Amino acid sequence: MAMKVVTIADIATPDGKKPLQRAFLLQSGNHLRDHYDWPRDPPGDFSPAMLLLWQNALKASVLDPYAPPNSHDLQFSRQVQDWTDSTIKSKWIAFYSQTTDRIYYRAGLQWRVYARYSGTGVRGRYSQQAEICRELPTTADRLASLSPRGAMFKIENSHVYSFSPTDKDPAKYDPSEETFSCIADAFDASIMSQRILIDDVTLPADGCQAIAEAIIKGNGLAVSDGSFDPDISTTNETSGFQLAATKDDKEDRLNGVNWVPGSPIDQSAYRSELTGIAGILATTEIIVKHFGIVTGGITIALDGESALDEACGEWPLSIDQASYDLLQEIRNRVSELPIDVKWRWVEGHQKERQGEMMMWMPWPRAI
Repeated sequence: MAMKVVTIADIATPDGKKPLQRAFLLQSGNHLRDHYDWPRDPPGDFSPAMLLLWQNALKASVLDPYAPPNSHDLQFSRQVQDWTDSTIKSKWIAFYSQTTDRIYYRAGLQWRVYARYSGTGVRGRYSQQAEICRELPTTADRLASLSPRGAMFKIENSHVYSFSPTDKDPAKYDPSEETFSCIADAFDASIMSQRILIDDVTLPADGCQAIAEAIIKGNGLAVSDGSFDPDISTTNETSGFQLAATKDDKEDRLNGVNWVPGSPIDQSAYRSELTGIAGILATTEIIVKHFGIVTGGITIALDGESALDEACGEWPLSIDQASYDLLQEIRNRVSELPIDVKWRWVEGHQKERQGEMMMWMPWPRAI
């Protein structure tokens, strides 16, 4: 955080094959995220122990163990390819022109110019010139990383800026920003999205028409069912949910399922219940948008009191509390819905049958 870096691209040389020398020495990254509102200032110089920890972490995670000593090459799979962010050129600090053999260093809205030093005793160094450029010359088409040498610079690495836009990055694609003529298509897109906690859904025969009408009247019903077996610690748990228009047991309902995110050690009954709630809210958002609902309400029921209390609470969340990620997701979705969300606790719904733990969904009539 003190380095103001997030990804390998923030510490990589312009050709994407190595970490910057100054980044390897725990001094700074590429300054691509300096515009972020970071929560704390850098602590100053890092201790030798912290520097060693950082370098060992790089060697263990991203550096090529078979590369020559002191080369600091990134593993092939970790090397940075073409940029997918079209704003990089507006953030990069230094550019190099092979045509004029000059460095252009960003200084506010202008560019300081550095030309190859012609003095004796040093090679490959660039000294500052008296001229200032208001615009970056078109010949300066190479991103450059520089190593300070007193008042001069030496080019550590340079590479032609290459931009390859992605149509739909799976990690960034948000289907809620699109409009679908068919509600089934909207759900299919959400299931494919990494941003939405819905892994499978079965729609009622009417395409959620009755559920939408119930929501408009403020009578929408939903139940969450999180499963958790403490004896199974090597797999992720699941959660299920239902949305209904009435309490009629014979009614055709919407049924959904999602995997509980996180590592096996993170799994708990509490987290499974929260995942079910997140699935309900994501599903409700799809229905609300598809039918153009601007007012109404839905009641969400579950048997986990702790999950219910935290989900419907309005007090500030703490980043170190259990399942902070899901609670933030739930509260954000509740605040963005144009309808009222009510909460209700229902009696537990686990039953034993023939030595097997069976997870039974509480019918909406219990609400």
